[in-house]
Amino acid sequence: GPTDPTVLRAGGGLVAVSTGVMATVVAALVPAVRASRVPPLQALREPELPGRPATDRRRARIGVVVLAASLAVLALALVGSDGTEAAVGARLLPLGTGVLGVFAAAALVAPRCTGPVARLVGGLAVALRGLPGELARANATRNPGRTAMTATALLLGVGLVSFTLVVTASLGATQEIRVERSTFTDFRLRPEGLDSFPGQATDAVAVVGRVDVATAIRPAQVTLAGVPEYGLAIQPRGFV
Repeated sequence: GPTDPTVLRAGGGLVAVSTGVMATVVAALVPAVRASRVPPLQALREPELPGRPATDRRRARIGVVVLAASLAVLALALVGSDGTEAAVGARLLPLGTGVLGVFAAAALVAPRCTGPVARLVGGLAVALRGLPGELARANATRNPGRTAMTATALLLGVGLVSFTLVVTASLGATQEIRVERSTFTDFRLRPEGLDSFPGQATDAVAVVGRVDVATAIRPAQVTLAGVPEYGLAIQPRGFV
């Protein structure tokens, strides 16, 4: 449930660390190999990078198409649900696909948008900071592709973390609402982890002051028409 303690196992931490290290190494491998082939004297000079307007325009068009498709998938995932658990679970896959599509579209469209955005924001920086703002604007607009790659990496990192936090908080709130709707009690006590309370716990809670009714709740499994169903078993006398 939402209030359960967070459990971090060694296997999960090892997988996360190894995946992060491998992804970083693979992402840095190709640029490192290219950089090792550049002569030292050439590396000291400012490179003249030729523009690729045709390639950038083609990528921008693909990015617009991906963005439109991703927004459509997100719209279908966010509307038209009846609120049941099955419907909510079915929306997780299109929701994640739509978010990843938006990130991919941002990476494709960013090189075409960086120049105008940098000049617009740089004008404000020049008006507020003078020469430092002018230097920042010139550095950002000199190579829009490089600026776009740097900004896109930051965007992806912040966006993925924000998406994970939002989904986690939403699932926790959904679980709390589901528990509130499934019970008619003011307070609910449960042990830590997968342990269970002893049989005397109900009697001990019942004698506490200002407690009118106390009943034990146990998980139960029954078979209805040959289909196993899971539910909760209670003491009927406590609800009379």
